[in-house]
Amino acid sequence: MDECALAAIQVLDRAGVQTPIVLIGISWGGIVAPRIALKAPDRVRGMVLFNTTADPPNFSAWASSTMLTWMLALSAIDPFVDNMLLSIQLSAATRRDKPEIGENIVAPFRSWKRRALIKTVRSVLVDRDGVLEALSQVEAPTLVVSGAEDTILPSAMSRRIAAILPEAQHVEVPGAAHLVPLERPEVATALIFNFIEKLGRVVI
Repeated sequence: MDECALAAIQVLDRAGVQTPIVLIGISWGGIVAPRIALKAPDRVRGMVLFNTTADPPNFSAWASSTMLTWMLALSAIDPFVDNMLLSIQLSAATRRDKPEIGENIVAPFRSWKRRALIKTVRSVLVDRDGVLEALSQVEAPTLVVSGAEDTILPSAMSRRIAAILPEAQHVEVPGAAHLVPLERPEVATALIFNFIEKLGRVVI
């Protein structure tokens, strides 16, 4: 995760971006964003973090995620794994009323190289370390958003982030699981724009 943060900072450098930015991260991106703020606080004006955590995995999460990496290696059970992943990423209402969202997730998912996919899943869900206590050093205003039905990174994890960050607000979105911006795009968009608008009113 720290390497991802350094890579993001390198992208800003190569793009010549010097003005402090608002970081928007979802799940993995939400794990990385605070690390960017810790490494380069002068580069971050604010953060919007969706469906994320600053905790290391507990034993239960570690075990289930390890099992998932084993299952991802078995091409014979791909359809079963795809259905399982959709069932934990999307709420029941989304899967029922907006099946195209699930279809759009699975199609590119299976286009990725299997070994790289497994390595990525492992780095995010199994091997990540925690930075929860360090978040007290982050001064950037932050909006932390969770899905009420998220079982991968539940709302309790988002609340812990908001409780430690010096200037943070937590919002739980009903009717959404692990992918709030996909399941409730109108809510996510409004939250982002309202947050950015308020940042513009703050004198720094």
